Amino acid sequence: MPLAALWNGKLGKASISSQPVQIPPGSTFANLAGVSCTSVNACTAVGFFADAAHAEHTLAERWNGSSWQIQPSGTTTGEFNAVSCRSATFCVAAGSHGNSAELVGVWNGGSWLFP
Repeated sequence: MPLAALWNGKLGKASISSQPVQIPPGSTFANLAGVSCTSVNACTAVGFFADAAHAEHTLAERWNGSSWQIQPSGTTTGEFNAVSCRSATFCVAAGSHGNSAELVGVWNGGSWLFP
């Protein structure tokens, strides 16, 4: 199960705590590979999960300041490797379909689009 780390923001008495992330129902494996934050209460993490047939699908999760929630990314096969967010309603993620095909997803505040 993937975990996210939360830093308290202090240099002198720094602490890091593990934060559980959501796993899509029916998945057998999940991994988060990239994260982008626009504030302490708005982060997006991306990666992939494997279904029961071992097919990989994109995974995106949103931090709201207290918990991680899965963002709808449809049933797109492939994996996200990196993400960059300009705001809570605009992120671009990059990844791949297998070994050769490139994958780009755009978050519009409600769903991931794959142009």
